[in-house]
Amino acid sequence: MWLVEARPEQQARPTKFWLSKLPASTSVKRLVCQAKLRWRIERACPEMKGEVDLDHCEGRTWRGWHHHTALVAMAHAFSTLQRVLSSPIDHECTDAA
Repeated sequence: MWLVEARPEQQARPTKFWLSKLPASTSVKRLVCQAKLRWRIERACPEMKGEVDLDHCEGRTWRGWHHHTALVAMAHAFSTLQRVLSSPIDHECTDAA
């Protein structure tokens, strides 16, 4: 079990904490990447609503809603992948799952 803490340089004490059950051989970089995944997940829903119309389903059946959300998820994954691949930043954390 790991306890990961975030301590900004200006702070005397840690400001965020994460618990992890990753193996003892896990690198610190991977632990940090995994801890910060929550932020990306929380950001995905508003992005799907704004960019690919998750909240614009007018279907009246379970099948219609499921079809709509599956297509929205695929469209969001595609647009996110395009954005990541065209960005000049380091993407080592993107494969941390």
